[in-house]
Amino acid sequence: MRLQTYQLWTEFWDSLQFDDHIWQNNTEFQKWIQQQPEVDASSNETWITKDNHEEPWGPENCNLVNIWSPSDFNQILKGAFQEGHNEYV
Repeated sequence: MRLQTYQLWTEFWDSLQFDDHIWQNNTEFQKWIQQQPEVDASSNETWITKDNHEEPWGPENCNLVNIWSPSDFNQILKGAFQEGHNEYV
């Protein structure tokens, strides 16, 4: 089952909008996130994570990650945000 909602996009934007990023506004971010592979509703958690922590958030430097098992946490890098939480690791 797949799920992508406005609430999810808003939560991630709220989490990273005050961090260093290259999107000009929420609309640009939403256009980008809607082009990403959809969040899997059967996953336990969903995170947005940077590929390179030293670089700003942007289309070339972040991914959505679905967590089904503890081993999936290896995909979560420093600076990630979990869906539903406005704090990052």
